[in-house]
Amino acid sequence: MGYYSESSRNEAFYNILDSLKGIRKKVFETILKYYPLTDKEICYYSGLPINIIPARRKELQGYRWEFNPVTNKNEYVFHPELALIEFAGYKIIAGRKECMWKPYLKKLNNQLELTFE
Repeated sequence: MGYYSESSRNEAFYNILDSLKGIRKKVFETILKYYPLTDKEICYYSGLPINIIPARRKELQGYRWEFNPVTNKNEYVFHPELALIEFAGYKIIAGRKECMWKPYLKKLNNQLELTFE
């Protein structure tokens, strides 16, 4: 890979990071750096309280809290175009099965425009 493909990749990566703010950005950066991770591991590496992690993770999966006029209630609605992380399997910790998470690499690869010269 040459210079242009790497600079294009880096630009796409920073565009994604710039679109995230606050705690959501910190959770995403932690997953990018150490993936695959469970919620407890995200809590450990990011230094955030455990009760914040599941909601931010759900937002990074592409879910948004919206009003549904059919049921007349607020509920999570999945938007695949907003997904930045995905399920990465299970990990057994102290006899409990916990979900692990990783960056949604297909989305990242699709956003990376590679040019060769």
